Amino acid sequence: MSKYFITGNAGTGKSSVIRVLQERGFTAYDIDERPDLHAYIDTLDNTVLDRVPEIRIHGAKAFTRYASVIKETGLKELINAGQTIFLGGSSTMQEQFYPLFDTIFGLVLAKEPLGVRLASRTNNPTGNNAADRAYLLGINDRVEANLLKAGAVIIDASQPLEKVVDEILSHC
Repeated sequence: MSKYFITGNAGTGKSSVIRVLQERGFTAYDIDERPDLHAYIDTLDNTVLDRVPEIRIHGAKAFTRYASVIKETGLKELINAGQTIFLGGSSTMQEQFYPLFDTIFGLVLAKEPLGVRLASRTNNPTGNNAADRAYLLGINDRVEANLLKAGAVIIDASQPLEKVVDEILSHC
């Protein structure tokens, strides 16, 4: 059974791709929606949190303080369940889990359209404020470079959503 990881910067469409895959009958999960797969670590005191608390800090300070992490135990249970799965999301140090997947898909988007998406998204608050958006746009090239370095299949996320999903499936 095959295991696929769909990742990329915030706002590139990971959650939307997972939703379309589910609608098409695939077993697909958004790590942000699975408490057994995802948490945040408050780096000031190493407290594990299910979600980032309402805070008054934004931008690099917020992303540095609250590290998004994949829960290894939950991930391995899901991977070893014996079914083909698509998992979507991004987190700190996710690269350590890449060997568990058959294919890594990297959704990429140029800075200008990414900024527009982040500013106007309604399904996720990440990037809705100027400081967060500036941080995410500032790391966009590095995220893509890391995906290329890891051997991810790069998918142009500026395409219509159905085409993005079709392109991913063409590599499966």
